[in-house]
Amino acid sequence: MTFRLFRDLTVCIAIALTAVSCHAQQSVQQEIPTAFVLPACIDSNAVVHHHAFSLEYSEADEQPRWVAYMICRSRIDGPYSRKSTPGCQFRSDNAVRTQSATPADYKGSGYSRGHLVPAADMKWDSLAQVETFLLSNISPQRDNFNSGVWNRMEMQVRRWADEYDTLFVVTGPLLMDGGAEQIGMNQVTVPTAFYKAIYFPARHQAVGFLIPHEKSKAALSTFAMSIDELETRTGIDFFAGMPDEATIESSFDIIIDK
Repeated sequence: MTFRLFRDLTVCIAIALTAVSCHAQQSVQQEIPTAFVLPACIDSNAVVHHHAFSLEYSEADEQPRWVAYMICRSRIDGPYSRKSTPGCQFRSDNAVRTQSATPADYKGSGYSRGHLVPAADMKWDSLAQVETFLLSNISPQRDNFNSGVWNRMEMQVRRWADEYDTLFVVTGPLLMDGGAEQIGMNQVTVPTAFYKAIYFPARHQAVGFLIPHEKSKAALSTFAMSIDELETRTGIDFFAGMPDEATIESSFDIIIDK
């Protein structure tokens, strides 16, 4: 990494991301300690580990700064859809020490409750599915963004998981811009953009995306960039501590669908 906005940060060590192994690439996974695929955090007390994802909560913005999880071929589909799984209702996250946003913050706001870890990525496990509806995994999103370019980005990630088997994903809202709109009694920040940082163990490569929070029919490749550039734009140190971090983050050579 050539730019380190939070140079005094320590890497947040987590144990929650690989609770269930992806058998098809198990040998690859075992070579990558979980901590390597998590970002550096600002406040370790704001980090929460759920069954299938970890996050750092931004109390000032009432949403996560980042959410990190693993997806692989064996997890792309499963029996636990939103409709078939009890408990898939949006609700506050009691694991957030400072208390998370509430459903009331979004009511009548004109914004969708946008998943960061998609519910469609968690059909393999009932608890994983239910926990995607925690408001610590949600940001305000415009309807035409949520159902449009953001949905296309999520589907692209699942296609890559099918092709390459195992991916490590860090995703979240861009919260660095001042003067942003806020909604609800808890003043939830409306992000100006959303990002994804994706590491491909099978190729030992990574790619970043930064997508403006607006309707767009542009090709996903329009928003692609190196992890170094995404770190500069977001101020987040992705995949902190990974061996060969500089090489992985400086460029990418991944085929991106239109």
